[in-house]
Amino acid sequence: MLDTCSIPDSIRPLEVEVEVKSTFLRIVWVAGEGIPHSSHTSDYDLRFLREHCFSPKSRAELDHAYVGRLWKTADMEGGNLPSVGYEAVMTREDTFFQWLEMIRNYGFITGVPLEDDGYAGKVAGRISFLRTTFWGDTCSVRSEPNPTNLY
Repeated sequence: MLDTCSIPDSIRPLEVEVEVKSTFLRIVWVAGEGIPHSSHTSDYDLRFLREHCFSPKSRAELDHAYVGRLWKTADMEGGNLPSVGYEAVMTREDTFFQWLEMIRNYGFITGVPLEDDGYAGKVAGRISFLRTTFWGDTCSVRSEPNPTNLY
């Protein structure tokens, strides 16, 4: 594990080389003068860098690749929206990634068990970490006429 706090403020790239044969970007880093063991070499996979590039140009390409789909009442009533079973989402990586695309494309999901509030937290935790709030990891929100408690 790299302790990023130990990296000197004076660090800078000394050499940058693209190794086309091995598809890696190699950077030799150097810290300021007089710092012992001041050089370090990092290798970065070019494919990984391209897939995780968030420059304005790359973001525009990603946004262009995404084509949203507007859903209609008939889609919901007719059961035409795709869904994936809860167990498959929670246990299979291929199904999980398919499900993430469904969320991106349709904006909501179906098929999560409703017996316990804990299922919503488990599903959300599959996507990212949960931030605990005053109400806990998850909370139920209800709409009531003439509410008296807004907490």
